[in-house]
Amino acid sequence: MPAIGFKCPCDGTSYSFDFCIKECPNKCLPLPLLLKLVRQTRPHTPGVYHVTEIYNPPKVVYLDRHVNYFIDPLDRAYVTFGSAFHMLMEEGYAIVKEMGLADHLIVEKSFKIELNTPDGKAILSGRFDMADTEEKVLWDFKTEKAYSVKLMKAGKWEDSKHPWQLNTYRHFAYPEAEHMKLCVLVKDHGRQSRIRDGVEPIEIIEVPRIDDAVLHETVIAKIAEHLRCEKDPDKCLRDCTDEETWRHPKTKEPIRCMEYCPAGIACVQWQAEREKREKGK
Repeated sequence: MPAIGFKCPCDGTSYSFDFCIKECPNKCLPLPLLLKLVRQTRPHTPGVYHVTEIYNPPKVVYLDRHVNYFIDPLDRAYVTFGSAFHMLMEEGYAIVKEMGLADHLIVEKSFKIELNTPDGKAILSGRFDMADTEEKVLWDFKTEKAYSVKLMKAGKWEDSKHPWQLNTYRHFAYPEAEHMKLCVLVKDHGRQSRIRDGVEPIEIIEVPRIDDAVLHETVIAKIAEHLRCEKDPDKCLRDCTDEETWRHPKTKEPIRCMEYCPAGIACVQWQAEREKREKGK
């Protein structure tokens, strides 16, 4: 069910996507950009989980699948960075292909595999960005903030899902990979980022390998938890932990809830905390 419309940044009213695209007389953004934001809201299929989805908290996944909600188009602006970067890569690949240099590249390969879990069967789906069959490298194209890139360059992956996602692609779709690398566009790069953090506008970062047995066991456990929440949400749908809400160590603000969880409006946990914070002010 996920997102069904936009929450207007002009008057605060919620409107269907159809109204915003076809009828709104005073569009907040150019029509092509609005349409692109609509297309980025991916529908969900029962029993099918995407690689980028399974590592999210079960509450986030459940609400995104079962609750109708409206999104602020301006809050989705950051998504356009990733889309634009991928489009740039796709255009570059077309040029490589024209030059006859693409025989060793596999681009945008999708896969689906049925997995047995303690809570039933499910299908894991995914699509990796690019594999180089000569260099045996699996690539993922990302956009990140300078601070996150600084941590990854220093080998601090504790708060990142990238190693899990990329290793999942390797394990299920391209096991021949000997290396996994991120090509990262730093979306908030500036002169200070280069001086303070030692971060360039585009960074190539090697991703650590995760043991196949550990990875497979983790994937099964993650999907099983999502399936349990589907069957009995009242019993199994736990609150997100401080780590899962990306709670700031100093301000204690749950950054994910405040800025990045589209279904937060339907989350009792977040609404209760927000009311408590409002009363505290």
